[in-house]
Amino acid sequence: MFRKNWVMLLVITITVLALTLTACQSNKPSDNKGSVPAKQETGSKQPAAPKKATQLIVATADIQGSYYPVGNGMAELMTKYEPSINLSVQTTAGGVENARLINSKSADLAFFPSDTLHQAVKGLKPFDKKIKINQVMAVFETPLQFAVLKDSGIKTFADLKGKRCAVNAKGSSIEVRARLTLEAAGITYDDIKPFYVPSSQAIEMFSNNQIDMAVFSGAVPNAAVMDLASKYNIDLLSVPDDVIAKIAEKDPTLFKQIIPANTYKGIDKNVATVGNTTIIGCAPDLAEDIVYRIVKTILTHKDEFKAFHGALKGFNENVAASKPFAPWHPGAVKYFKEAGIKYEEYRQ
Repeated sequence: MFRKNWVMLLVITITVLALTLTACQSNKPSDNKGSVPAKQETGSKQPAAPKKATQLIVATADIQGSYYPVGNGMAELMTKYEPSINLSVQTTAGGVENARLINSKSADLAFFPSDTLHQAVKGLKPFDKKIKINQVMAVFETPLQFAVLKDSGIKTFADLKGKRCAVNAKGSSIEVRARLTLEAAGITYDDIKPFYVPSSQAIEMFSNNQIDMAVFSGAVPNAAVMDLASKYNIDLLSVPDDVIAKIAEKDPTLFKQIIPANTYKGIDKNVATVGNTTIIGCAPDLAEDIVYRIVKTILTHKDEFKAFHGALKGFNENVAASKPFAPWHPGAVKYFKEAGIKYEEYRQ
């Protein structure tokens, strides 16, 4: 009896030892090297994270004008050659709104007609205070274009009395210039029925026989006027020299400009009108290095920049550094000096 118990105890002991050894074996680390995390060397350098691009907002104007496509071209150029600066192009009501966007820090760069920029920095109407804006560069000339249908019987500004006229968005730089031109020609808003609509809507209103004249602005050929000329037989009203002289006396930033014959379908004569200069401006506190790189990129690749829009046909270094209508931004001056480009000092 005792022998049986001893044998049974021995069997139990051996069994327990066997189970214990099995459990210990299963808890040993695996010899599979692929499952062991690679040991990192102390002090080894990790790859640097890519530098985040500087995000800037560019205020332009109506999509049918020249500011918007030129702004997009500018953004494409920066993406291609200076990806550290990302430009986000936005449509707006134009120069007057752009000045206010710069003032409220809702935009970093913006396109301006020279007269609007002058009014903004001087605190002249339609602005009620001075707005701090720096000039980055000039890009092209921008004429007003007063379009009518050829069969409307409207040949001169005097013929606009009693007519329905689309004068652009109320308070926009185009509307301000249109009003000034009409008044110099002896026409007030009391003499016409003004419609405050953007260029794109004016084209629709022509289609619906809701207006007799629409004013457009933008470098020639202007996309909106081209669109209109492709659908209808149109004409452009010529601004007489004496009217242009009155306008220039009130606002020296405006001047006579000729729209060449055959710029638009069906218009085979030169058309005299009121023009100004389109300026790219920015917030004065925009970093000098940022503006320097923008100016350098555009002027270094000016031929590629010119291909973005017909308005840029005559663009070059001399145009970019031409007469300022606001204080130059230090970043622009830095590049002009570096590249040996002559520029005119801003005079108060």
